Amino acid sequence: MPVLEHGPRKDILLLWAGNNTFGSTAYYRYPLCLAYSSDKTKTWDRILDLYSGTTLSGVYDTAQQNCVVQADMEKTGYKGSDDWLFAWTNHWNGNRTILIEDFEDFLYKTQGAANTFGGSSFEYDGWYNLHDGGFMARLGLSAEHSRDGSLSLKITDGKNSNVRIARTFPSARKGKIILDLYLQNNAGGFWVDLGSAIGYSRTAGVPIAFKIGSDGEISTCDTTQSKEITDVVTSSGKSAKLNAWNTFTVEYDLPARKAVLSMNGEHICDLPVKYNEAEADSTIACVMLGNAHTTVPVPNLQAYLGRFIMEDTSLPRPTVLGPAKTR
Repeated sequence: MPVLEHGPRKDILLLWAGNNTFGSTAYYRYPLCLAYSSDKTKTWDRILDLYSGTTLSGVYDTAQQNCVVQADMEKTGYKGSDDWLFAWTNHWNGNRTILIEDFEDFLYKTQGAANTFGGSSFEYDGWYNLHDGGFMARLGLSAEHSRDGSLSLKITDGKNSNVRIARTFPSARKGKIILDLYLQNNAGGFWVDLGSAIGYSRTAGVPIAFKIGSDGEISTCDTTQSKEITDVVTSSGKSAKLNAWNTFTVEYDLPARKAVLSMNGEHICDLPVKYNEAEADSTIACVMLGNAHTTVPVPNLQAYLGRFIMEDTSLPRPTVLGPAKTR
């Protein structure tokens, strides 16, 4: 059950498990998420994935192992500290806890996300391997194609299956997403969805989306329609070069219902934006990549991600960068 608690700035905190749109047939109570409301629960700000940055992050098939039951939170106040303790039960692994130090800074100042894949810790950075029908993407660091002399994240299908991976980050209504992509085998097309929640849904929780076709053609997706995203695709008239690195940038402002897609510094097109202030489609909290919008599994997907950056452009850039203090 979700938990409500008074926040540090006389706001309301919401703690819940399962910020996803898998639906009743595949619902998982993960990840454990936190948000706050400054307007008496009319809207919620800064959805934070508490698993991100810990060994609970779900690159591997951890749906059952990291399922959350009866979560709770409390300020410890130990020796006047601003530490908060988060605890829950897991039927497979027993009781679990996360202690967040300097909680007020963590809640209000955590912003943005980045991966350059130069090391081996990406699996703890908020990446999720979303599987369908029991098959998962094969993920791993690779030097086969690297953007700037470093490693890249190699994404391949499992058993001729649809694959979909997600990266969570502190949610933002206004921001910039940068992706360095190398598409080698792309027979079924490659989708980039900016979502408010992780999942497989082709309509719910996806305010912005675009597709790179098997021939490199870039298409917009009208997410404002209550239809399957695959049914509302329109060509931009421009294409990405396959078997080469391309840098895709999406700058978005959800309340203004504006989003602009660029590739390698060149304007490609404006993207349709779905925004409902009091609904789930009111923020961007993750990016999802893969071929999972196809209705029939397409074999031999092989793609490389060289860099991922998310910037919350509604906030000033932080002067000090570093991981949140969690235990």
